Amino acid sequence: MLSTDTKVLNILLKAKKEGHPLLKYYNIKYPDKTINQEKNSIHVACVNAENNEAGLDHQTFTDLVEIVITSKTVEYPRAVQIIKTVTKEIIYLLKNDPYLAQRLVVRSISPIYEKDTYILKKGHIILQFKTDPVKWDDDDEEFDKVCKWLLKDIEVK
Repeated sequence: MLSTDTKVLNILLKAKKEGHPLLKYYNIKYPDKTINQEKNSIHVACVNAENNEAGLDHQTFTDLVEIVITSKTVEYPRAVQIIKTVTKEIIYLLKNDPYLAQRLVVRSISPIYEKDTYILKKGHIILQFKTDPVKWDDDDEEFDKVCKWLLKDIEVK
């Protein structure tokens, strides 16, 4: 639950690091303020986790992962071809991952246009993944890590 985006992000980052001929031209990361800039970037985030199956001590979820592809190219014929090709490559990489391949369903692929000019700005992909069962037990390591993060964000007066 809520970790499939990290798996997807790591697959894309690994491919980029290994010199993937398309991904090497992209910044690949979680969403941030650069999502609305005209740059070559790929943003990955988990946007939903729905209960798929509940057990006594666990649950299985269906995660929805959103991938937004931005392009600095604004000329429509080139921009659409770039976004389509990058989309196909991302799906190909995920379909060839032993863990994600059997869990992946491509829910939607859609272009995003600028409101007033209809210039193609982004490609938008929604992917669905069935997760492994999540057990509701204590994870001291995760708990301690989150407490440390929160402590850094709180100023003690």
